Amino acid sequence: MRKLLLLTVTAIIVYITSYSQVKIRLIGGPQQADIKESNAIAGWDTTTLPYLKKRTAFHAGIVADIPFKNKSKLFFQPGVVFSSKGRIFERTFDTLVDPNYRFKANSLVNYVELPLNLGVKLPLGRKVNFVVSAGPYLGLFFSGKLTTETTSKSFAITGDEVKYQTGKGTDKFKTVDLGVNGTAGFDFGGITLTGRYTRSLSSVYTASYDGTFKHEVMGVTLGITLKSLTENRSKQVFTDSDKDGFPDNSDECPDVPGTVRGCPDRDKDGVADKDDKCPDKFGPPSNGGCPIIVDTDGDGINDDVDKCPTEKGLAKYNGCPAPDTDKDGIPDDEDKCPNDFGVARYYGCPVPDTDGDGVNDEEDKCPTLAGTVENNGCPEVKEEVKKKIDQAAKEVFFDFGSIKIKKESYKVLDEVVKILNDDKDLKLSIDGHTDNIGTAERNKIRSQERADAIKAYLMSKNIAAERLTAQGFGFDHPIATNNTEAGRAKNRRVEMKLSY
Repeated sequence: MRKLLLLTVTAIIVYITSYSQVKIRLIGGPQQADIKESNAIAGWDTTTLPYLKKRTAFHAGIVADIPFKNKSKLFFQPGVVFSSKGRIFERTFDTLVDPNYRFKANSLVNYVELPLNLGVKLPLGRKVNFVVSAGPYLGLFFSGKLTTETTSKSFAITGDEVKYQTGKGTDKFKTVDLGVNGTAGFDFGGITLTGRYTRSLSSVYTASYDGTFKHEVMGVTLGITLKSLTENRSKQVFTDSDKDGFPDNSDECPDVPGTVRGCPDRDKDGVADKDDKCPDKFGPPSNGGCPIIVDTDGDGINDDVDKCPTEKGLAKYNGCPAPDTDKDGIPDDEDKCPNDFGVARYYGCPVPDTDGDGVNDEEDKCPTLAGTVENNGCPEVKEEVKKKIDQAAKEVFFDFGSIKIKKESYKVLDEVVKILNDDKDLKLSIDGHTDNIGTAERNKIRSQERADAIKAYLMSKNIAAERLTAQGFGFDHPIATNNTEAGRAKNRRVEMKLSY
């Protein structure tokens, strides 16, 4: 394993030294290490897990930043890092002999890691960059041991130390740890300060029971940049084709003389013409090389081209608000009825009035029949028709103590059928009523049955059921006193009402 490690480190160094624009950095710092364990042992979550904790460790090594191309913000970052990992188990037991019997087990595992990250630098100023990198790492087991310590007031401190074994089989660490890592922080030029996180992708240890063990590390890294290989080669002679004082290898415009990174700057505002949105007008880099022009209304359209400079608007209307001809609050380009005051739910159009009776469909109880405002948009039932229905209701009789309609009532019910057939939009409600003889429940049932009997007769004459409603009210709505036979006779009645 150590030979493999040496060959790997050698290969990385050879590759790095063959590349220009490379920065080499010594890194190191403290870290909190843990071994995340998962198993199905009963009670483990209460008897063991609460007493496992992270151990303070460290890491140190060397990394290289290799840009993809000259002055690229993206870079490849290989490295070699010595990383100390592990965890601690510590628990105090309350025993009969000693209430402060303490047992501590310190698991220490060392690896040599080979991270292979991709990173990006985001400038925050002239000399400060925010840097982020992430990628896989290959960890090679270097050494490890388990130290235990027992403390009791009844006997001296005792301890033991066992070296970890690697390979296949139980109670052994695996030789290779494959995981992911990431860093984020700041590059101040010669010094970097970053946070560091690593996590195993698979189990690194084989226990005598079923379980998974994964390293997890969080730490802080201080990096010190050595002289870049480019600087080490500064004594080399570079060609300057355009004679502007910028060597071709760093001149962004090697064939044209210039003053900004080797490029021309006609308006001398410090922004190269190739990057200047206004190459002939002096302007700060923060405005793309263009002069700063006031935008009073803050609509993103400068006052010099804004036809409504004090009123926030849109570019397609030259800085003015979208027109609203009908003043309904919906711009014409979104309004399907731009000349009629409307509402948003109908896309700027008025609420429709399908039957044209002056009552809009949302308030019209008969939206497809022209009616009157007083009748909520429904037609008025003619008075002579109302009278016929009222009279018919008075002439409907039932056999005594029964819900069977007397035959002499068929004629008046047939007249009701004719009225309903003459106007297919009419609807009929049939209400049954009784006197107060008997229980309320029995009277309500009887009144409902008689109303249903009339409905059934009308349906037998091909009147659609949806045009008819039948309801029994018992003796809840008397029209006369129930203290006399004459009054009770009036209360035993059927009422029929027409509507649209």
